[in-house]
Amino acid sequence: MIEKINVATIKHLNEDNSKEVVEEIKDASNKTPKDFTIPGFRTKKLWKEILALMGYGFIIFYIFASGEVVLFSRVTMVLWMLETIAIFSNYLSIRDDLPFYDSKYLIVRLTSTIVFWIIILFLTLLLVVLIF
Repeated sequence: MIEKINVATIKHLNEDNSKEVVEEIKDASNKTPKDFTIPGFRTKKLWKEILALMGYGFIIFYIFASGEVVLFSRVTMVLWMLETIAIFSNYLSIRDDLPFYDSKYLIVRLTSTIVFWIIILFLTLLLVVLIF
């Protein structure tokens, strides 16, 4: 909503001395573009980078590990792991576009995220079943 306010509105608000609203509009208009850095390396914190390396290492190991696991289940699990990382780390602000995610209640936002995650997992399973 704030991003859609035009320059004329900002000038009008400046004339009315609405400093708080003007600052909020400036903050919204100065948003940086989406960060495509891999989750775990965006904040440059060592402990997060170590956990990310361990997690991504596990995923790579799981992809190339030999065993009785069929390709179908291997592909499904890798996609589920990557989707879970993307959703719960809010990669590319994916959660910001979820319905009810702008609620002021934590339980509503959490429920919205979990329901979205379950739907995505089901759709991935459906897609993998159709491919294989």
